[in-house]
Amino acid sequence: RAAVIRVPGRAFGLAARGRQVLVVSVPSSGPVTGPGGRRHLHRVDPKTNRVSPPLVELDCDPGIAIGTAAVWTTDPCSGALVRRDPKTLRPTGRIEVPATYGIALGFGSVWLVSGDRVLRVDPETLHITASIAVRGTSAAIGANAVWVLSMGNGVRGNMTRIDPRTNRVVG
Repeated sequence: RAAVIRVPGRAFGLAARGRQVLVVSVPSSGPVTGPGGRRHLHRVDPKTNRVSPPLVELDCDPGIAIGTAAVWTTDPCSGALVRRDPKTLRPTGRIEVPATYGIALGFGSVWLVSGDRVLRVDPETLHITASIAVRGTSAAIGANAVWVLSMGNGVRGNMTRIDPRTNRVVG
C-alpha cells in the first residue's frame, strides 16, 4: 500500500532502517542559499505515516544514516560527524572531519566521502582508521565492497570499488 506523506517545509534527506525512519526538512519560510541554513530532523511513524515536530536542528545540508546502535549525521559546513542516540537523537560523540558529501554504514565502520578521500571511522572510538584516495560524492555498501560514486563533470561519472578487508581500491 502506497502513502504520500507530507513533510513540513521542503524534504531534503531520508534514512531508514528497520522500523526507524528519519527525514530532514528545510523550513519553507525565509531564503535558503547554498548548503548552509537551518535543517530539521524528524521521525516518521511507519504505522501512522505521521511526521514528528522537529527533533533536532542542524545547521547545514546533513548526511544521515541509521545503524544498529546509533544514528549518524554529518555537517559539511562545520566538518563534523555526530553519533546520536537512536531513541533521543541526542549527540553521544563527535569527530571533526573534512567536509563530507556521503555517508554509509557497513563492515563495522562509518564510511565518509569527503571530496578526494574516503574516510573509514570506527563507530565506537570515533577514530579515523583509514583514509583512501578516492574522489566521490556518495557511497553505498553491498556485494562485499564499499562503492563510491563520482559524478565527474556532470556529463560522465564513475564508480570505484573499495575492498573493506584491505581498504584498497579494487575496481
